[in-house]
Amino acid sequence: MIIKRTRLPKQILPPPQFKPLPLHIRSVYSLSSTLTISPISEPLPWTNYFSQNIHVPSSKDPSLIFNVYFSPPKAPNAPVYVFHHGAGSSALSFSLVAEQLVSSISCGVITFDVRHHGLTVIDESQEWDLRLDTLAEDEIDVVKGVAAYAGWSAAHWPDIIVVGHRYLGSPYEHSIILNSLGGAVSAHIAANNLLPTLCLCVIDVVEGSAMDALRGMQMYLSTRPTNFDSLETGIRWHLQSRTVRNRESARVSVPPLLVSDSGHWSWRTDLGKTRPFWEGILRHCIR
Repeated sequence: MIIKRTRLPKQILPPPQFKPLPLHIRSVYSLSSTLTISPISEPLPWTNYFSQNIHVPSSKDPSLIFNVYFSPPKAPNAPVYVFHHGAGSSALSFSLVAEQLVSSISCGVITFDVRHHGLTVIDESQEWDLRLDTLAEDEIDVVKGVAAYAGWSAAHWPDIIVVGHRYLGSPYEHSIILNSLGGAVSAHIAANNLLPTLCLCVIDVVEGSAMDALRGMQMYLSTRPTNFDSLETGIRWHLQSRTVRNRESARVSVPPLLVSDSGHWSWRTDLGKTRPFWEGILRHCIR
């Protein structure tokens, strides 16, 4: 099958000007009285994009159970794409691209919530460990778990294509760190032959210095609201702040990022706890 690519005109967007908001404003973000919740901000179900939602236990930590979305390949010898999301995101960040791949080339897709993200279960009292070796072992557990679930024999696995993000030199500096996690882990797996990988795909690779992003990340965290008054408001904020550009993607990918808390919706993942791992992730991306 030949897939025609169309190159769209490149849009140059000005970098956002992040300024810390006063705490009384950041505490709860709500829509102004002139804006109303509409169906275009309502959440979308994962079933629109994936065939199955399964749970895979960690081989080393009994408290860790990965939340996995899986669509099996529909054609003989079709590859399986394994997606690894970035810090603060979730498995459903890849919903639209996964659905397009499956419908276009009948391939399989696997995407999962990283530890401390989305609906993956873990003992939160444990010290956080987002080192590359640990995250690579997690992805291997997920793929092996899906293989056992799908009945793939050890000698006849489908070809694996590992996919992650890596932003270098992006004007949106917070995205460099948030999304570099997936690219760093995917590259680590491919470089060390930790899975029978046919291909490595790292999205949005741009030349530049990533270490300058550390300051931008600190600023980004200080600008985010700490709570939202509804799930739909959280979706709308991601669109208005240009954190997510595609409305359909926001409707399916934002809900797993938030959790109901005393009448409000707060962040499921404490990005501040990922700070000790930022430099290691970025240094791996630069290599």
